[in-house]
This record gives sequence, structure tokens and C-alpha cells, in this order.
Amino acid sequence: MNSVPLRIVKTTLEDFPEVRKLFEMTKTHQQKAGYKVWEEIDYSDVQKEIANSNQHKIVVADAMAGIFSVQYEDAFIWGVRDKQDAIYLHRIVIEQSHQGQRLFENLLAWAKGHAKGKGRRFVRMDTWADNARLIRYYQSFGFERVDEVTTGNNPELPIQNRNLNVVLLQFEV
Repeated sequence: MNSVPLRIVKTTLEDFPEVRKLFEMTKTHQQKAGYKVWEEIDYSDVQKEIANSNQHKIVVADAMAGIFSVQYEDAFIWGVRDKQDAIYLHRIVIEQSHQGQRLFENLLAWAKGHAKGKGRRFVRMDTWADNARLIRYYQSFGFERVDEVTTGNNPELPIQNRNLNVVLLQFEV
């Protein structure tokens, strides 16, 4: 496991300005690097995730090194595969100065424990289907490719997740 000491805790509404800044900095960096990015982020949805205790932050040396969302159902993306047997990780964002520290390894260890604690069999996530590099990265941690789907345009789906061609990945705990 990674030797970087960190904590994973729930974000609070007081964290929201920093959360928003992290999303915007990440979008800018990824655009400059030529990677696909969210065209738009529904920040009201992000605030709801925080209020519902579904968003977490990775804290390194008392600084927010990253954020991610946890959901307990995801029928809009996973369809009939969503049998309430998984937790779903969404919008994983790592602050630039912490890139390359393999914080995801710690996040996955936390997610596996969280899934087990909730009686779930899988940790699942999705990512853009045309980002082979990111797919390989997640597979290097043991995620298996399940399928490729196009998300719908359902208004209950956050705007940043609509009409995307994504790969479904899962890790059995």
C-alpha cells in the first residue's frame, strides 16, 4: 500500500468552494493536456452529494488532495446490472500536486472496506470509453471491464453524466 499518510473523510458544505476549485482546476489541466473532460458540472448536484454524505475527500497533511463520490445504486448507468450489490465510485478528482502518488490505491482499499461493511460484493465505476490509458490504469488495480454503454439523457442523471460513451468497470471484494 502507498506510504503517503492520508485520511478519507466526508466533505462538508464548508468544503464546497475548495471542491468547486478542484473540479475547475482539473478540467483546465485535462483540457490543456488534451484529455476528455466534463463539459459542464452540475454543482447543485455536487452540493446535494455533500449534504447527503455521499462525497468524500482524501486528506494528505491536512490538505484536500482529492475528492470522490460514492453511490449505492446506479441504474441510470449500470441498468439491469444494478442489483444493489455494489458501491459506485464517481467523479474521482486528484489535485495536481498529488498526481503520481497512487492515492487511488488507498481510495480503493477504503472502497473495498466500505463495500464489505455495506454487504456489497463489488466496487464499480465508469469512465470514458475512449480513454484507454485511464482504463488500463484502473485495470492495473484489478478492475475488470464489464461492458461499454452510452448513458441516457434522463434529467435525474447529473448533466456531466448524460449522453456519454463509457466503459463499465468492477472490482469484486
